[in-house]
Amino acid sequence: MDATHALETERPGPSSTRPLLAIGFGIGVLVFVALVVVLLLPRTGPTYPAGSPEAVFQAYLAAADAYDLEAAYQAFSPRMRATWSYGEFARERNMYGYGGNKRSVWIDSVDRSGDRAILHLTIEWVSGDGLTASRWYDRDVRIAMVLDDGTWYIDQGLIDTPLNY
Repeated sequence: MDATHALETERPGPSSTRPLLAIGFGIGVLVFVALVVVLLLPRTGPTYPAGSPEAVFQAYLAAADAYDLEAAYQAFSPRMRATWSYGEFARERNMYGYGGNKRSVWIDSVDRSGDRAILHLTIEWVSGDGLTASRWYDRDVRIAMVLDDGTWYIDQGLIDTPLNY
Protein backbone atom coordinates (compact mmCIF):
# COMPACT_ATOMS: atom_id res chain seq x y z
CA MET A 1 0.00 0.00 0.00
CA ASP A 2 2.80 2.37 0.72
CA ALA A 3 4.43 1.85 -2.69
CA THR A 4 1.12 2.33 -4.51
CA HIS A 5 0.32 5.43 -2.52
CA ALA A 6 3.78 6.88 -3.27
CA LEU A 7 3.33 6.30 -7.00
CA GLU A 8 -0.06 7.94 -6.99
CA THR A 9 1.16 11.11 -5.24
CA GLU A 10 4.21 11.50 -7.49
CA ARG A 11 2.33 11.08 -10.74
CA PRO A 12 2.01 14.42 -12.54
CA GLY A 13 -1.52 15.70 -12.99
CA PRO A 14 -2.96 17.17 -16.15
CA SER A 15 -1.03 20.23 -17.35
CA SER A 16 -2.59 23.57 -16.55
CA THR A 17 -2.14 26.80 -18.43
CA ARG A 18 -3.30 28.91 -15.50
CA PRO A 19 0.22 29.77 -14.30
CA LEU A 20 1.24 30.79 -17.84
CA LEU A 21 -1.88 32.91 -18.23
CA ALA A 22 -1.24 34.57 -14.88
CA ILE A 23 2.37 35.35 -15.83
CA GLY A 24 1.29 36.72 -19.22
CA PHE A 25 -1.40 38.83 -17.59
CA GLY A 26 1.10 40.17 -15.05
CA ILE A 27 3.56 41.13 -17.79
CA GLY A 28 0.76 42.82 -19.73
CA VAL A 29 -0.27 44.84 -16.67
CA LEU A 30 3.34 45.91 -16.08
CA VAL A 31 3.73 47.03 -19.70
CA PHE A 32 0.44 48.94 -19.53
CA VAL A 33 1.41 50.70 -16.28
CA ALA A 34 4.84 51.60 -17.72
CA LEU A 35 3.21 53.14 -20.81
CA VAL A 36 0.75 55.12 -18.71
CA VAL A 37 3.55 56.46 -16.51
CA VAL A 38 5.69 57.45 -19.53
CA LEU A 39 2.78 59.16 -21.26
CA LEU A 40 1.51 61.01 -18.19
CA LEU A 41 4.77 62.24 -16.76
CA PRO A 42 5.50 65.84 -17.69
CA ARG A 43 8.12 66.08 -20.39
CA THR A 44 10.78 68.50 -19.46
CA GLY A 45 13.65 69.29 -21.68
CA PRO A 46 17.19 69.72 -20.57
CA THR A 47 18.01 72.54 -18.23
CA TYR A 48 20.87 74.89 -18.96
CA PRO A 49 22.99 77.04 -16.68
CA ALA A 50 21.25 80.31 -15.81
CA GLY A 51 22.36 83.12 -18.07
CA SER A 52 23.72 80.80 -20.77
CA PRO A 53 22.72 81.34 -24.42
CA GLU A 54 20.71 78.11 -24.27
CA ALA A 55 18.80 79.22 -21.14
CA VAL A 56 18.03 82.63 -22.66
CA PHE A 57 16.69 81.01 -25.82
CA GLN A 58 14.70 78.48 -23.79
CA ALA A 59 13.16 81.36 -21.80
CA TYR A 60 12.30 83.15 -25.06
CA LEU A 61 10.48 80.05 -26.35
CA ALA A 62 8.56 79.66 -23.08
CA ALA A 63 7.51 83.33 -23.14
CA ALA A 64 6.56 83.24 -26.82
CA ASP A 65 4.56 80.02 -26.36
CA ALA A 66 2.76 81.55 -23.36
CA TYR A 67 2.08 84.60 -25.54
CA ASP A 68 3.97 86.82 -23.09
CA LEU A 69 5.22 89.08 -25.87
CA GLU A 70 6.83 91.62 -23.55
CA ALA A 71 9.02 88.95 -21.93
CA ALA A 72 9.78 87.40 -25.33
CA TYR A 73 10.80 90.80 -26.73
CA GLN A 74 13.24 91.34 -23.85
CA ALA A 75 15.22 88.28 -25.04
CA PHE A 76 16.41 90.27 -28.08
CA SER A 77 19.66 92.20 -28.02
CA PRO A 78 19.68 95.97 -27.43
CA ARG A 79 20.83 96.33 -31.07
CA MET A 80 17.76 94.41 -32.29
CA ARG A 81 15.39 96.33 -30.00
CA ALA A 82 16.86 99.63 -31.25
CA THR A 83 15.98 98.76 -34.85
CA TRP A 84 12.85 96.68 -34.25
CA SER A 85 10.26 98.24 -31.97
CA TYR A 86 8.06 96.25 -29.63
CA GLY A 87 5.05 97.24 -31.74
CA GLU A 88 6.69 95.82 -34.89
CA PHE A 89 7.65 92.65 -33.04
CA ALA A 90 4.11 92.20 -31.66
CA ARG A 91 2.52 92.85 -35.08
CA GLU A 92 4.83 90.35 -36.80
CA ARG A 93 4.33 87.82 -34.03
CA ASN A 94 0.55 88.17 -34.34
CA MET A 95 0.73 87.96 -38.14
CA TYR A 96 3.03 84.95 -38.41
CA GLY A 97 2.37 83.25 -35.06
CA TYR A 98 2.66 79.50 -34.78
CA GLY A 99 -0.47 78.44 -36.63
CA GLY A 100 -2.19 75.23 -35.54
CA ASN A 101 0.95 73.13 -35.62
CA LYS A 102 2.72 71.70 -32.61
CA ARG A 103 6.47 72.00 -32.53
CA SER A 104 9.34 70.79 -30.41
CA VAL A 105 12.74 72.46 -30.43
CA TRP A 106 16.05 70.82 -29.54
CA ILE A 107 19.30 72.66 -29.09
CA ASP A 108 21.75 70.30 -30.78
CA SER A 109 24.94 72.27 -30.22
CA VAL A 110 26.34 75.71 -29.56
CA ASP A 111 29.33 77.34 -31.25
CA ARG A 112 30.79 80.06 -29.01
CA SER A 113 33.45 82.54 -29.90
CA GLY A 114 34.00 85.39 -27.47
CA ASP A 115 30.80 87.41 -27.15
CA ARG A 116 29.03 85.56 -29.98
CA ALA A 117 27.26 82.21 -30.08
CA ILE A 118 25.33 80.27 -32.68
CA LEU A 119 22.67 77.84 -31.47
CA HIS A 120 22.10 74.89 -33.80
CA LEU A 121 18.51 73.71 -33.48
CA THR A 122 16.34 70.90 -34.74
CA ILE A 123 12.65 71.69 -34.93
CA GLU A 124 10.01 68.97 -35.18
CA TRP A 125 6.59 69.98 -36.44
CA VAL A 126 3.49 67.85 -35.94
CA SER A 127 0.26 68.57 -37.76
CA GLY A 128 -2.94 66.69 -36.98
CA ASP A 129 -3.57 64.06 -34.30
CA GLY A 130 -3.39 60.31 -33.92
CA LEU A 131 -3.20 58.34 -37.15
CA THR A 132 -3.66 61.49 -39.25
CA ALA A 133 -0.63 63.24 -37.73
CA SER A 134 2.21 64.17 -40.01
CA ARG A 135 5.71 65.15 -38.92
CA TRP A 136 8.45 67.10 -40.54
CA TYR A 137 11.75 68.45 -39.34
CA ASP A 138 13.89 71.49 -39.88
CA ARG A 139 17.44 70.62 -39.00
CA ASP A 140 20.36 72.90 -38.21
CA VAL A 141 18.31 76.05 -37.81
CA ARG A 142 20.82 78.64 -36.63
CA ILE A 143 20.10 81.32 -34.08
CA ALA A 144 22.63 84.11 -33.49
CA MET A 145 23.24 85.14 -29.89
CA VAL A 146 25.36 87.97 -28.52
CA LEU A 147 26.78 88.68 -25.06
CA ASP A 148 26.10 92.30 -24.13
CA ASP A 149 27.07 93.70 -20.74
CA GLY A 150 27.22 90.20 -19.23
CA THR A 151 23.85 89.03 -20.58
CA TRP A 152 23.16 86.79 -23.58
CA TYR A 153 20.54 87.95 -26.08
CA ILE A 154 19.05 86.74 -29.34
CA ASP A 155 20.71 88.85 -32.02
CA GLN A 156 18.46 88.29 -35.03
CA GLY A 157 14.81 88.51 -35.94
CA LEU A 158 13.05 85.18 -35.70
CA ILE A 159 9.96 85.86 -37.80
CA ASP A 160 11.61 84.53 -40.97
CA THR A 161 12.95 81.38 -39.28
CA PRO A 162 11.29 77.94 -39.20
CA LEU A 163 10.25 78.67 -35.59
CA ASN A 164 7.21 80.48 -36.95
CA TYR A 165 5.57 78.12 -39.44
